[in-house]
Amino acid sequence: MSRSLLAGDVGGTKTTLALYDTEDARAPRVARTYDSRTVERFDALVEAFLGDCNAPAPAVASFAVAGPIVEHSVRITNLPWGLSGPHLASRFGFKRVSLVNDVEALAWVVPTLRPVEMDVIQKGHVDPSGSVGVLALGTGLGEGYLTRGREAPRAHPSEGGHADFAPTTPQQTRLLESLWREHKHVSVERACSGIGLPRIHRFLVTEDGWAEDPAVGAEIAAAADPAPVVVQAALAGRSAVCHEAVALLCDILAAEAGNLALKLLSTGGIFLGGGIPPRVLPFLRAPRFRNAFLAKGRFSAFLERVPVLVVLSPQAVLWGAALRGMISDRGSPHCVEI
Repeated sequence: MSRSLLAGDVGGTKTTLALYDTEDARAPRVARTYDSRTVERFDALVEAFLGDCNAPAPAVASFAVAGPIVEHSVRITNLPWGLSGPHLASRFGFKRVSLVNDVEALAWVVPTLRPVEMDVIQKGHVDPSGSVGVLALGTGLGEGYLTRGREAPRAHPSEGGHADFAPTTPQQTRLLESLWREHKHVSVERACSGIGLPRIHRFLVTEDGWAEDPAVGAEIAAAADPAPVVVQAALAGRSAVCHEAVALLCDILAAEAGNLALKLLSTGGIFLGGGIPPRVLPFLRAPRFRNAFLAKGRFSAFLERVPVLVVLSPQAVLWGAALRGMISDRGSPHCVEI
């Protein structure tokens, strides 16, 4: 275990960096959050953070990143950034650098979550040895999973959010057709994400017969990031179309969560993380979400047994990055040791 660690949760909208002096992933010595969209290079954020903390670079670094990691490198899906483990080790003098997919990092944390850090959407019947599916809904849609058995739990990444969007209702079919006019390939993330929510809102207004309140429409049009405006208007009851947009987003999330549960036989549960689920809990607790999750024909009864939970802590991915960095793993394809 390493007691000196720099950990990071690197996302398309924000990046959180933290310094650790202990082996407790929940207890960084100092942490800072930055707007990822305001800098051109990840190096600049690390430089700024270490400067803000007036601290030298520690020996070990571990970064959870929104994107697939190949040969110690990753290009972030929703940012023009690239991260390279060897480059970061050389640039800052790290002795060990781990790059981990952000949803994989979230999966590492699942076995350590406390009851207060979760909200139960469907209790189900937990199989302690069963696999766990993880979906992170934020700027994009990430997917990963955790396997458990006789050995210690093992987290795995995937890029399931970039698989095909499969509509489950006539309304969703019309949404798919609308998105096809913009994109040759329509992934689940195109519709189900912080990026996708304004697209859903626009579809409802321009193609599905909904009318927006002029004041709310002006706020959405003026926002650099319209998704929070849509969510806030929906929760405040200010806009029927915003309410429907968030509900439709949650329908798509529920169907995709059901798909993941079937593919993995996730008897250990489905965990919903990222920035959006904790903000839209009233929608996730509603019967409409559960009905969309269970709508799998002959396998609805199986899905009734799958626990569905929301990860409430906004720091969970950071904790996962820290946990990953605290364990030396010489055989890892994503760990560079100097």
